Amino acid sequence: MANVVNTPAEQAPSVQVVGGRSWTRRAAIGLVGVIALLGAAAWLLQRYTHVYVSDARVGATMVSVASRVPGWVEAVPISANDPVRTGDPVLYIDQRDARLRLSELDARLKGLEAELERQRQQLQLTDRLSASRLDAVQSQSDAAQARLHTAETNLRFAENELQRARSLHDQQLLAEHELDAKRTAAANARQGLLGAQADLATARAAVVEAEASRTQLVQIRQQIVQTQQRQAETEAARARQKNDLEDRVIRSPINGIVDETFINAGEFIGTGQRIALLHDPESVWIDANVKETDIRHLALGQRAQIRVDAYPDLDLTGTLVRIGQSTTGEFALLPNANPSGNFTKITQRIPVRFAINQVEGQLLRPGMMVEVAIEIR
Repeated sequence: MANVVNTPAEQAPSVQVVGGRSWTRRAAIGLVGVIALLGAAAWLLQRYTHVYVSDARVGATMVSVASRVPGWVEAVPISANDPVRTGDPVLYIDQRDARLRLSELDARLKGLEAELERQRQQLQLTDRLSASRLDAVQSQSDAAQARLHTAETNLRFAENELQRARSLHDQQLLAEHELDAKRTAAANARQGLLGAQADLATARAAVVEAEASRTQLVQIRQQIVQTQQRQAETEAARARQKNDLEDRVIRSPINGIVDETFINAGEFIGTGQRIALLHDPESVWIDANVKETDIRHLALGQRAQIRVDAYPDLDLTGTLVRIGQSTTGEFALLPNANPSGNFTKITQRIPVRFAINQVEGQLLRPGMMVEVAIEIR
């Protein structure tokens, strides 16, 4: 029994140890409480000074490449994940028929050019010949007019002489044969006048005919205009056919990365059919949908901390550059008009966008999930 009973001296150290452990436990609990309070205070401060969005995504310039012409696919020189530059071919369509139609239009244009040249030469020749003939008959008309004037003068002189001869004959101062001579001269003058009048009429008719022949110039000019119109129409058709030929080599519109291809060689594609999907890895941003109750705190130019789910250790900063003017519900294919009157109020979302620089190595890719903390205080 003496070995079992503890003396007071032996019990004292045991009480001191128990008291020390209790104090250590209370201190640890207090420290954890303080840390929890500090964490809660920091969390509340963050919530007070930031607007959080946990379902934001990385956006980028996505381009869906389609065909403008139908045809058989000869080759697809790209595949998913290939880098492309602006103008690089992404698909080849059979060009044989397009080349034949272009050759046909080229031949038609050459024929029209030859016809146009022939008509222009005909116009020049007709112009020279008709102008020369008109000058000649005009000269003849002028000469006939002069002869008529002379014949009229001669007739007046002859009639005056006849009148004087008759007066002298009545006075028996002129012999009969001399009077007859005067009558003959007057008759000849009249015949000369009639001949001059006939010559003038013939010359004037020739002038009218020569002037009428120059109306052929108008007809030839109209033919030239019609040929030029056919030439312009053919040139437009050739330009359109050339575009069709060029469209059969479909090229990349941007510098980017091929995300997916949807066509294989040997298939027939139609107008507007999608061929490939590209995106520009250097042109990225963050799209987020903010609660309508938080939108009053946002303003363009505000900064935001961005955490990418794929890279937790990556710290990024963005700038608010766009605030939507409509809620995402307005873009739904089947909007809920609520005609029955049963209504459940749901907080709507407004789309916003943040500008951000691409990370070295092009780590940010379209569709990646990110979390955004927007500084509002």
